[in-house]
Amino acid sequence: MVILIRSNEANPDPRLQKYINYLESSHQNYKVLAWNRGKENIKKANFTYFNLQTGYGLAYKNIPYKIAWFIFIFIYLIRNRKSYSLIHACDFDTMLPAYYSTIFTRKKIVFDVFDWFSNPQPKGFIKCTINRIENILFKKTDFAIICEKYRINQVNPKYRREFFVLPNIPSIQLKDDQDIYKKVNSQRLNYKYILSYVGVFDQFRGLEDILKFVSQNEDFCLNIAGYGYLENLVFEISEKYDNVIYWGKVDYNTGLNMMKNSDMIIAFYYCQDDDHFYAAPNKYYEGLFLGKAILTNNDTLLAQNTIKHDTGFVIQEGLPSISTFFLNQFNIDDVQQKNKNTKAIWQTAFENYTEKFMTEIYQKILDEK
Repeated sequence: MVILIRSNEANPDPRLQKYINYLESSHQNYKVLAWNRGKENIKKANFTYFNLQTGYGLAYKNIPYKIAWFIFIFIYLIRNRKSYSLIHACDFDTMLPAYYSTIFTRKKIVFDVFDWFSNPQPKGFIKCTINRIENILFKKTDFAIICEKYRINQVNPKYRREFFVLPNIPSIQLKDDQDIYKKVNSQRLNYKYILSYVGVFDQFRGLEDILKFVSQNEDFCLNIAGYGYLENLVFEISEKYDNVIYWGKVDYNTGLNMMKNSDMIIAFYYCQDDDHFYAAPNKYYEGLFLGKAILTNNDTLLAQNTIKHDTGFVIQEGLPSISTFFLNQFNIDDVQQKNKNTKAIWQTAFENYTEKFMTEIYQKILDEK
């Protein structure tokens, strides 16, 4: 059996779900350890939850909670060492305690980097220390998986090693949701353009700017779903303005249907967060999968890919640029052409990527004893 570990509710977690889908379809045993940070009591088959309420994006304020999470992982893996043969740790905040457990259990471990903490030029003592530990763990793990080949540049050269690449590609049989289709169509009676954002409500995602723009422009409607640091702000604005619709936390199929029925997907990654230069977001691949253009900001590798393949629009960060784009440059014919480009890229490069990765790479990892 394989133990997969993720430091959120995994309810949903698109990347983690790819592995779960494969394990279930191939009739292989698995268990997921996940951290339920909310008030809701979550129960899912094959899941064991660590229930400790706290928020996201709290930085150093979350350290005591992270320590408790580390202890939970370590104890679980030690106590249940006879029931599994492989640990699949997702990101640094599960890999650290999981790796230390293998000192005692001698189990094989996968370090799957959903999102690096590491930065080539970390600032401050704490960040430098965590950066070095993450690099060491990457070097020492039995198997390493990253989400984009170029993100190996976030690892110090002396700690680089063989790795596999699984991009953040949607792995789902999309079920068309007629209720969402009808709801968005009814919105079109009142608004010219429908925008969508589905994801984490973190700082430096341009959410404050897009929320302010939409709230001030009645031709636009924003369907927004997710959770995180800015959740209260999103809720307050949606309560005040009819053209900002907050859907709460939604399942993956609902989120994809929201994006599919919109005119454009919002995908900002402002560079105040140094890690955003290397951002490899789900939304980029979701746009390709759905045949939908994205709107993002410049000075990131995501922007470079968007320009290279002509799959969306790239503007400068900030409210003035958003306003200029939508009020003076936005053209639905341009959007439709980029939609065609996204679908072509998906069909030629990514449609069968996940299936091949699972059968040709991940299965070999699972078979290692």
